[in-house]
Amino acid sequence: MNSVKNWSITMVTDRKEIPHCNINHRVPAILFSLGGFSGNHFHDFSDLVIPLYLTSREFDGEVQFLVTDYRPWWISKFRKLLEKLSKYEIINIYKQESVHCYSSMIVGLKCHDKELRIDPSKFPTGLSMKDFRDFLRSTYFLKRTEAIKSRDVEDRTIRPRLLIISRRNSRSFVNVGRISKTAKTLGYKAVVAETNLSTDLPGFVQTVNSCDILMGIHGAGLTNMVFLPDNALLIQIIPLG
Repeated sequence: MNSVKNWSITMVTDRKEIPHCNINHRVPAILFSLGGFSGNHFHDFSDLVIPLYLTSREFDGEVQFLVTDYRPWWISKFRKLLEKLSKYEIINIYKQESVHCYSSMIVGLKCHDKELRIDPSKFPTGLSMKDFRDFLRSTYFLKRTEAIKSRDVEDRTIRPRLLIISRRNSRSFVNVGRISKTAKTLGYKAVVAETNLSTDLPGFVQTVNSCDILMGIHGAGLTNMVFLPDNALLIQIIPLG
């Protein structure tokens, strides 16, 4: 939390104490921070993307984002999602010298105790993880909604696609070639990909959505399961030691 700037909300009773508005906005605002664990793909979704979706979805784009601890690379990575949630320019509020005035504002983001989950009972509109995943598919134009069914696999001409997420550094497969070859002999079409999420998130999510099974070693890269079609399988390899 050391990288998250603190903001204060002050109640003003005397009109003379209210600063003069340089810019009046006709839509409400949401103020949130890009500090903390942003940059880690899992925390990007659990701490920021999903909470921002839950907080802003009710406005249907008619809301403006005020960002503190501004990180341009994060904005660039998730630009498609941000533009889907807000029709207005994102403001780096820390660098503003003007006084921005809004009729209403939400400070902070709605989130749950359990990460990467949405409890529909806590929202009037009943938002769920299914709604969020449908939102992702719409944003990135993902075509597949259903994974290959088991009865379809009996048709030898249909081969389920197995995506093997490879890592270069820690917790990496040392025999990814052999794993891929074995998968092919078992009837799968193996796809090996590295997660280059900082520069090509839209391209990588297309690869994930095209597959029926996602396999990888425990880590943030498995967060990409949110882009899989419904009824797909996730295989998580947990190293010993």
